[in-house]
Amino acid sequence: MKSRPFPLDQRLHDLLMQEGYAAFTIPQLRDAYAEQIREFKFDIKDLRRYLYGYINRMIRSGWVERDAERRAHGQVYHMREKPKGLRVKLISPGFEAKLYINEPKATHALSSGRQKNSIKQDPNPVAGLAAQCKETQLDMLSSLGEAEKYKSLMVELPQIADALEAEYLDARHRSSRLLGQLRALEKTLQTLQGNGT
Repeated sequence: MKSRPFPLDQRLHDLLMQEGYAAFTIPQLRDAYAEQIREFKFDIKDLRRYLYGYINRMIRSGWVERDAERRAHGQVYHMREKPKGLRVKLISPGFEAKLYINEPKATHALSSGRQKNSIKQDPNPVAGLAAQCKETQLDMLSSLGEAEKYKSLMVELPQIADALEAEYLDARHRSSRLLGQLRALEKTLQTLQGNGT
């Protein structure tokens, strides 16, 4: 049997592989996942939707099964053996990268400090920023092209659209982040040039 790629959030995978998750509910999963990313700012409803999307895909693949007793709230799900031919591709970071969540404050402050220091120490910051702009622009165009191609492939190959969706979302997220970085660099460059630096 030909293997099928199955992109899966690594943190979610690790949770589901724990002994206590042979049977689970989405709220249980959501709370355990949220505990591991508490340093990030996020909407708990967004996390629930994110996890529910993965569980639905796992149901379609036969890896997860809904309990026979259907419930409007607190539906129970059961883990099954991983289907043969399902090739899991673990994705990390997961939720915090897919959605536009702020970086942890400590990391953000550290990276901001490094950037300030590097600009202060550079006697000609304009040339350095111009090079960063060009590099970021090329990376952004590459990610945009990748996202567009995945999107067209999902239409052309609907039988593997689920497997391509995570790659598409990853490329789209990357291009959005790079666009934000590019705008920041361009505005900083304009400010420096306006000051005659």
